[in-house]
Amino acid sequence: MENKKIRVVVIILSVILVSSIVIGNHIKNGRDYFFVFRLNWKISLPTNAKQLYEVQSEASFHGDGERYHVFQYDKTPDFPAEMIPVTTIPEEEREDVLKILSSGITVEKRYLPNFDGVTLRMKAVKKGSTRMYLYYVESSQTLYIIEHFI
Repeated sequence: MENKKIRVVVIILSVILVSSIVIGNHIKNGRDYFFVFRLNWKISLPTNAKQLYEVQSEASFHGDGERYHVFQYDKTPDFPAEMIPVTTIPEEEREDVLKILSSGITVEKRYLPNFDGVTLRMKAVKKGSTRMYLYYVESSQTLYIIEHFI
């Protein structure tokens, strides 16, 4: 009887340990961010990416602030239809993105968006001036996500 109880406890602890490792790895790779992104913007992005970089401002009382993420994919995924092919990013948009990335956060230079290599893009605007930019660079299989909440 004692051995049976010990086995049950060991099995339960093993399940908890394995679950913790899986959840920790899931969070570490940024997949939880894709869930939050989908809730905020109603856009589903492929989650099979490795997070290369993340920085965000301190959220204010009203939730204002900036978030910036850089992800890399092993191969070009199927992005939502809202991601449109582009050859250039308008200068006003580049300036807006750089203004966002320098207003409440500090981004390491090597992780700034590669505007000249962008092959897919999306811009979304919500109430007021809340906006989001997505840039995908096919040559490096890198996705840049810039969010500005007001």
